[in-house]
Amino acid sequence: MKNRRILVIDDCSMNRKLLQSILPGQVYTVDGGRAALSLPDLLDHDAVITDLEMPCLYGDKVVEYLKEKEFLGQILGMSGSPEAHHLFKAAGVHEFFSKPLGVVKDLPKYLNDYFAKFRS
Repeated sequence: MKNRRILVIDDCSMNRKLLQSILPGQVYTVDGGRAALSLPDLLDHDAVITDLEMPCLYGDKVVEYLKEKEFLGQILGMSGSPEAHHLFKAAGVHEFFSKPLGVVKDLPKYLNDYFAKFRS
């Protein structure tokens, strides 16, 4: 399988390190939405996973930006906040994962299954 590029956007360094260790592919991380939007290769990733509540720019705004730019990869939201699911769905995420259990238990399987559909 092609080595997939995954971008994790989260202001918590512990969450970024955890996701780097459990996700398939090449996992890149940034500490916030503003940092993500400044990446010259943002749209070249196969998946973007973003937290909701971050300083400067919330994750739902990152999702809206990716949709506006017609990002072709998977856009995934994650949060421990109860209202996050609705905010992310309204912004256009493909899937939402609750922190911490859903992220650890379900996110790696979701990405493996998704990427398996596009073996190259």
